[in-house]
Amino acid sequence: KSIARHVVDVHMSASSMSKFSASKEHSGGIDMRLMKKYINYCRVKCSPRLTQEAEDTLGSQYVTIREEMRKVSMRDKTQQVVPITVRQLEALIRLSESLAKMRLSSKVLKQDVEEALRLFQVSTVAAASTDNYANSMAGLDPEKREMLMKAEAFVLQQIPKDKRKGKKYVLEEGEKMGFSSQIMTRAMVTLVARGNLVEKTNGFFLCRKK
Repeated sequence: KSIARHVVDVHMSASSMSKFSASKEHSGGIDMRLMKKYINYCRVKCSPRLTQEAEDTLGSQYVTIREEMRKVSMRDKTQQVVPITVRQLEALIRLSESLAKMRLSSKVLKQDVEEALRLFQVSTVAAASTDNYANSMAGLDPEKREMLMKAEAFVLQQIPKDKRKGKKYVLEEGEKMGFSSQIMTRAMVTLVARGNLVEKTNGFFLCRKK
């Protein structure tokens, strides 16, 4: 149960992950051999199936995402858009099943589908906009361009090389210095796209590489 709680917490909330990280720095974390046994047990023993509620949620949200991507594509022909096909739907089903397996559950619940959809949004869909953020410097007016460059420098100052900081912490520190949340978010996305920063733990943390 403790292993399952740890794994699910990592995927379900940034705050839980922050608490886990702080406590495990001293305790050494979960034994890797035990974790491997747990993962293997999940693979062999658990074969969860979608509940009706989970199936309805997945179907409706899949249609909604397809419609949103279609509208984005029609509104701006130059913007990169992730194609939402049956393959993505199958990936969402597999991810939902994996989340249920982590709970050692025989059923895929609505909460599993909602978390799978969240992960899909922050990874696959958000990835399409990364290049748009990184390459849009030329479209900014001089004042905003200068502000973005200052925000990038500030973010790098907050994260020592080979260390990591929570995105929320960096964002709040930037706002204290007068940077807007939009500029701070854009600066972090741009630095990740350039390779200066690497996202960790489902994007909750940033690790500096350069």
